[in-house]
This record gives sequence, structure tokens and C-alpha cells, in this order.
Amino acid sequence: MRSKVSTTQPMHSSELARLAGVSTDTLRYYERLRLLPTAPRSDAGYRLFPAQALDRVRLIRGALAIGFSVRELTAIFAERDRGGVPCHRVLLLAREKLATVEASLRDLQI
Repeated sequence: MRSKVSTTQPMHSSELARLAGVSTDTLRYYERLRLLPTAPRSDAGYRLFPAQALDRVRLIRGALAIGFSVRELTAIFAERDRGGVPCHRVLLLAREKLATVEASLRDLQI
């Protein structure tokens, strides 16, 4: 079940982590790798993520779950964040992932 999140109010890393089901360490890791854009800081020094960051973390988690690597995602998001359209690259990678899974299933059936 997805929580309702304001689309305008920034959230602290602890709130984003809770909503996304990850740790704050994971968020810092994603930020270091530029999977998440660097979050601005509050006057007190806390990271303030835009509400859209929740969708980004969910996308990252979903992509990792189906076999995309952190390295692949870093390249895809870098291209996307520069205004590029990495659709063909994503499609090719997804086809590779599917072929790998299908091959594994065939091996298990033998």
C-alpha cells in the first residue's frame, strides 16, 4: 500500500526512507552514486528530499529487484537527468535480463 505524500513539501531523509522501505544509509548511498539527485539541506543541515524522490527510490528498488545493476542504473539516470531519453538502452538491458531468466528457467527444467 502506498502512502499519500504531498507533492510539494520536501521531506527529511528519515521520512523518505520510511516511506520507501529503505534505510537512510541506502539513501546516502544512492545520493553518492547520483542515483538520487543531491538533496538540498535545511538550515539545521538535514537533507530535504523533494516528494518526487520517493518515486525515484521506488523505481531504483524495482529495477534492482529485476536484475538491473547499480552501475547500469547510474548510467541510465545520468543520461535521463541530462535530458536524454535512454529508452532504447533500457529496453536492450531489460531484454538481456529476461533472456538470462529464461535461460535459468530452462536449465532448472532439465
